[in-house]
Amino acid sequence: MEIKMDYQKWDNRYVAYFDVLGFREAVTNNVNEACGVLEDIRLSLEEALKTPSECDPAFFKDRVDGICFSDSIILFTRSDGPADLGSILISSGHFFARALYRCVPLRGGISHGKFCVDFAKDLYCGIPLITASDSAENAQWSGIVVEGSVADRYRENHINDAERQFIVKWDVMFKDGEAQKKISCWVFDWPWVHRNNWKVDTSISAELYSKSFKRMFGGAYKDWSEYVRRKYDNTVSFVNTSLGRNTK
Repeated sequence: MEIKMDYQKWDNRYVAYFDVLGFREAVTNNVNEACGVLEDIRLSLEEALKTPSECDPAFFKDRVDGICFSDSIILFTRSDGPADLGSILISSGHFFARALYRCVPLRGGISHGKFCVDFAKDLYCGIPLITASDSAENAQWSGIVVEGSVADRYRENHINDAERQFIVKWDVMFKDGEAQKKISCWVFDWPWVHRNNWKVDTSISAELYSKSFKRMFGGAYKDWSEYVRRKYDNTVSFVNTSLGRNTK
């Protein structure tokens, strides 16, 4: 069947891609719990797309949409103005935080460019999705990588006038074949943005942080594969640095 795409549906947008860190291992370990994780993702997405109480509805309303397939989630804006950029950052941050509240670790990427959205045909296509998904899936942590052009627009438009910016530089560990390598890139500073939600006011260990995700992987942190533990070590390093907590 030939599908003719309406090219008027192509527009410059901000696109965020997320998936669950370690979902393959979770399915292998306990498929019933993995299904529960998918339900938690959908609930978190629904909450993230609502106007947060701290936001002006006129600023946020109807700017961001989202879709979910298995453990892959896409958020995208209707356009690419300053308010759209602010909205995708707010939505992404809230989605990440709501999932974490439900003990679901996410990894994500945010990009910008021409992106086609056709709700009637359920078609979503464009380079920004590839860029965002590559950033998310290759990063060896639970966090949100931000494309350089998005970070530039963020600073140029003064999206956030708070004492500290929401997008910061960090040396992210990326997959490099069978090895890993650090790459300095822009990331969303989610630990600091949601700093008031933390219940621990001291340095956080990877073992303590990982307890929230025991239902996905089973057993104690020390029994997890080195491949999985390394991702949590990388995550906790960022969390402690973001929150200004000295690690031992």
